[in-house]
Amino acid sequence: MKKILALLLAAVMLLATLPVLAEEEEPKVYDLPEYGMKLSLPKAFKDAVYTASLNDNGVISHDPFVSVMLVTYYAIPNGTLNERYAAIDENDSEAMENFYKLQTSLGIILVTNAGSVEDAISAIGGELTDDMVVTEFGAVDDYHYYYISPDNYDDFLSAIADQEDPEKVRADMDLVTNGLMETLQAAEKYTPVDTLTAAIGMTIDYETTDLDGNAINITDLFKDNKVTMVNFWGTWCPHCVNEMPELAQIHTRLQEKGCGIVGIEYEQGAALESYKDDALALMEQCGTNYPNVLAPETSYVFVSGYPCTVFVDSEGKILTYPVLGPQVDQYETIIDSILSGEDMTGAVEPTENISGDGEYRIIVTDGEKPVEGVAVQFCDDTTCQVQMTDENGVATFRPEKPNDYDVHILKVPDGYAEDTQSYKTEDTWSELTITLQKAE
Repeated sequence: MKKILALLLAAVMLLATLPVLAEEEEPKVYDLPEYGMKLSLPKAFKDAVYTASLNDNGVISHDPFVSVMLVTYYAIPNGTLNERYAAIDENDSEAMENFYKLQTSLGIILVTNAGSVEDAISAIGGELTDDMVVTEFGAVDDYHYYYISPDNYDDFLSAIADQEDPEKVRADMDLVTNGLMETLQAAEKYTPVDTLTAAIGMTIDYETTDLDGNAINITDLFKDNKVTMVNFWGTWCPHCVNEMPELAQIHTRLQEKGCGIVGIEYEQGAALESYKDDALALMEQCGTNYPNVLAPETSYVFVSGYPCTVFVDSEGKILTYPVLGPQVDQYETIIDSILSGEDMTGAVEPTENISGDGEYRIIVTDGEKPVEGVAVQFCDDTTCQVQMTDENGVATFRPEKPNDYDVHILKVPDGYAEDTQSYKTEDTWSELTITLQKAE
């Protein structure tokens, strides 16, 4: 069990993608297509003395399909996790070590179409050992749902003995585990969706406008091409802009093969008039010679970072896995593979923003209260993401590993002054708080 958890669990603060159950009469139901479940968080998570959360790792393997969610537990009183972490001096190694002793994984939720749970764990680099307890809690079509946990938590209970009462913690863990199992067994289940694999065969077909405001159906831009490279980008994404001059050169060469490029421009929560001039200026600066249109109002699920590129036929049907990040050395090779009639699914390996074992929480306040509806940009070495802060003023990002990532505020709600500063995350999983100023 330790080996498989080591692949998925790091000593981090606040791993939860799904938050601890809020104080509400009707718990929120989370629709989790990559697990094929509609799941409300167990009431036991709220009733527990200490803190339990779910960490959504998503699809770890595509063939066979394996998606994994961690059940994480902290022997820290419920509702005080952030405060406990924030009070620690990160240079105090002993205090940090003691904090991490209070964290463990109760187990993993695993959904797979592999022939067996052993095959599924092997596919993600683990091994089923004697100290694992495997409970199957459902099946839909060829997909099986498992909860995998250690046969005991003695090591964890021993490690926290000098800070908390192990017997009290163990009773609390049993409460959380039993409540979770009841919830998992009762959850509505349906065929899971691998968003990357599901993209193959999907058709990009919608009414939109170009950047001059002219109405167009995007499929009109595909019909005369044997293959079209569709590039999702945004003015706010430096990696997107950096590859655009080379895309112009690639487009010229592709036209000689009866192919081409179409750009789909995306801005989070912004009207065309507010960024049109910047987008057109960037395109002119980069020598853009291929058509560009506005993104649909509802984003395609496979676009988890920018730039994102897919390859479509003359009807707009996607032919390969999406490619994330600037991959200018691959684009023409991929199209040549498609034109030569190679297996479209295997023409490119699936690439994606791999979810790491922890997360960065960007918290935006005005010094008095959280600010909802702030567009936060988060960039790693190859891709950028943008998210809007929720009602708690939080935008959450889960890159592959901790690093000093770039963070910017792209858009603020009415009543607040623009923030043009550049921020850096710490090179450990952590929170970054940004304080906005009120508009004068």
